[in-house]
Amino acid sequence: MAFTRIKRIKGIPYAYRVESKRVGGKVVQRVLAYLGRVGERTSRGKVAAPNLPKTKVPKKKPVRRRRKRKK
Repeated sequence: MAFTRIKRIKGIPYAYRVESKRVGGKVVQRVLAYLGRVGERTSRGKVAAPNLPKTKVPKKKPVRRRRKRKK
């Protein structure tokens, strides 16, 4: 099953064509095509991004790693 995914990178929306498959009992997604920036071209030839709601990405907590003991 293929669908279009809109992904926001540094606040700019980009469109991708993505396919989902079930492999070994798990769902695996594969990007079929990069469709480019989302928005309409202006008279100057630049891409104007549509008014999409900005999503807040939660900050990841740092991972505490254990030190290996010397033998």
